Amino acid sequence: MSGEAPLRLMFSLFSMAARITPRWGARLPDIFRQTGPLLLSCGRHSGNSRVYYLENKCKPEDIIIIHDGIRPLVDATVLSDVIVKCKKYGNAVTSLPYNEQIFLVEDEISTVEYIPRETLRRVSTPQAYMFGKLNAAYHEAFEKGIGIYGSSYTNTMMVDLGERLYFAAGSDKNIKLTTKDDLEMFKAYLKSDKENWLK
Repeated sequence: MSGEAPLRLMFSLFSMAARITPRWGARLPDIFRQTGPLLLSCGRHSGNSRVYYLENKCKPEDIIIIHDGIRPLVDATVLSDVIVKCKKYGNAVTSLPYNEQIFLVEDEISTVEYIPRETLRRVSTPQAYMFGKLNAAYHEAFEKGIGIYGSSYTNTMMVDLGERLYFAAGSDKNIKLTTKDDLEMFKAYLKSDKENWLK
């Protein structure tokens, strides 16, 4: 399987998808004439510049969907729910209950404390925000140096800024392709789906 397969699958899911970079700048007018929400794919540390690029191109109430990382198996149910919840609450984050137990590290080799899993949700992408709120948050975060360092990304930045986030439906199939094991799981999902189609 070539590296193009996840990309082909990802782009087949969306009627409109753009990575907002200067290279895409000339195409933005055409993109924004299309209907529906905009899929904004952005890296963790460069998301602000891509959000800023949408200024004067988006209305405050426009829904911006951020689907970063390589997660080509996101399905219509997940995307639909994140849009519905964002329309209702102003933002939405894809989430699932956490079924494993989480222990806090006491030192490098041991633990004496855990977090009850009933209090946890596993959050991934896509996430959706009204453009006005998202844009204002990025400006505030970079002006004040809040929520923009280390492993921070849009959702953690929003929480650091005091924003309440709202859960949307997730899927265990929405895996992030980071390791070789992830790629093997991705190929297994594709093979399974193909076999189901042939039945």
